[in-house]
Amino acid sequence: MATWPYYLFAIAAGAMLPIQFGINAQLANWVASPVRATLVSFVVGACVLLVATLIFARGWPGAEKVGAAPWWVWV
Repeated sequence: MATWPYYLFAIAAGAMLPIQFGINAQLANWVASPVRATLVSFVVGACVLLVATLIFARGWPGAEKVGAAPWWVWV
């Protein structure tokens, strides 16, 4: 299995961090609060992750498996 796509993805993701910081700073100016900008960023990210999970997930774990997880994984 080729690992170079993973390396390329890691480099691209790292390069996007400064861009995200700049976008979040501009968003904080538009919504007049860094806390509101953070909320917007997390809500949008959670919605995108929810859609990706619904598209790509292969079923959900059973209640026994979820219940057997240690408490700290939910924090």
